[in-house]
Amino acid sequence: QDIDAFGRFIVRYITVSQRWNSPKFLFGESYGTPRSAGLARWLENRGVALNGVVLLSSILNYASRMPGLDNDYVNLLPTFAAIAWYHNKIPNRPAAMEPFVEEVRQFARGEYSVALAKGQDLGPAERDAIAQKLSRYIGLSPQYLKDANLRVSQPRFRKELLRDQRRTLGRFDAR
Repeated sequence: QDIDAFGRFIVRYITVSQRWNSPKFLFGESYGTPRSAGLARWLENRGVALNGVVLLSSILNYASRMPGLDNDYVNLLPTFAAIAWYHNKIPNRPAAMEPFVEEVRQFARGEYSVALAKGQDLGPAERDAIAQKLSRYIGLSPQYLKDANLRVSQPRFRKELLRDQRRTLGRFDAR
């Protein structure tokens, strides 16, 4: 309803003010980004041509955070690995971070992604193997990872990685 209300206001404004030929831009920030995207479509369907849409701190896909959608876990794994590498939480820590993170990226897109997709059909032996490998990559215990159903959120990772030091990682800078 808010898209409809804003759209009707814009159409009325550009009509009353005779601004149909003027440049028109939408700006949406954070929760306003899905509204701006919806409003752009609403206006386009009613013949209002926009010159641009600016989206700041975009949140366009809330579904990626819903249960059963594991994109965030797969996408964040290389970052978690780099952070664990930085804090020396990796057993047999490789000398160079870049090749290590690339290896984790391949694991995340392949073996890890497949394991998460199996859900409850993931067998105990495979679950243990994935937990062991995850532990070697991100520095959390295999038991913790199994208790987390092989899925560690950003807040949980920030709290867990340095728990033995009674420290929590920063939200914007994990150093």
